[in-house]
Amino acid sequence: MSFRDKGAVGIRVGGRTICVHERGEGLPLLQIHGLGLGKSNFAAISPLLSEHFRVVDYDMSGFGQSDPAAPDVDYSAWADEAAALLDALEIGRAVVHATSGGGPVGIDLAARRPDRVEALIVSASMGRYDRQALIDSEIKRQTAEQSGMRAVATLTALQAFTREFFDSEAFPAAYARMLAAFGSLDAADWCRYQRMREVWDAGPGLSRISCPTMFVTGALDVMTPLVSGPTGLGMKQMHDLVPGSELIELEDVGHLILVEGARRTTQEIVSFMNRIGLLPRQAHAAQQTEG
Repeated sequence: MSFRDKGAVGIRVGGRTICVHERGEGLPLLQIHGLGLGKSNFAAISPLLSEHFRVVDYDMSGFGQSDPAAPDVDYSAWADEAAALLDALEIGRAVVHATSGGGPVGIDLAARRPDRVEALIVSASMGRYDRQALIDSEIKRQTAEQSGMRAVATLTALQAFTREFFDSEAFPAAYARMLAAFGSLDAADWCRYQRMREVWDAGPGLSRISCPTMFVTGALDVMTPLVSGPTGLGMKQMHDLVPGSELIELEDVGHLILVEGARRTTQEIVSFMNRIGLLPRQAHAAQQTEG
């Protein structure tokens, strides 16, 4: 099977073909995308991370170039799919990086399959929607149903990027990736996934996580804020539920820290891996010198 994405291959996982793009060598880093961009979520950061890790980016079933998801798919099923993908790649344990709407998948995987997760990184996500997030989600579902997924991409871009990034040279390519990725999704399927997100509660799963964990967020993120309303779980509230976890806030970037803050996020991930003893110190020192 051939894919538009140069370097991508199709791997059979649980009876479905999953589109996977690997790069780099060393410690495996499995990256789980959000509910819109597919593996293009990591287009800006993966080349940087691949200098330090064996980076595994993939489209979850139902996204990008992978096969459609099962009609009854849920976050646990996607987490099981991630574990099965590790089996197919002959990876016993991996560092898991889950971002945005993929946060629930990474958290579920770390909570239920601690034997597969060396460490967990959650970037720009929410553990439970508060009222503002629920209203925002409802508006986007209505937009998807009435105007299509490219309109949802535009709404998301308006929230996810800072004004400074909109006026940067990097914006056109990033926005084009968003339009293409969102536009490839079936609106009815995406609305179903979004309804799952609206009722999901990370609390029980977070309390079961035992691996080293880091939460990374942008200080200007209005979609998945540092602190949510009282009915929700923002990044700080999630951090508080995982004993010994770390919380990093990047200044001057919004929700898509993996785009606007790709280099800084890479530095934080490498530093975290060094602190917990999973990367050689010389790799950390070399990166600090280059930075």
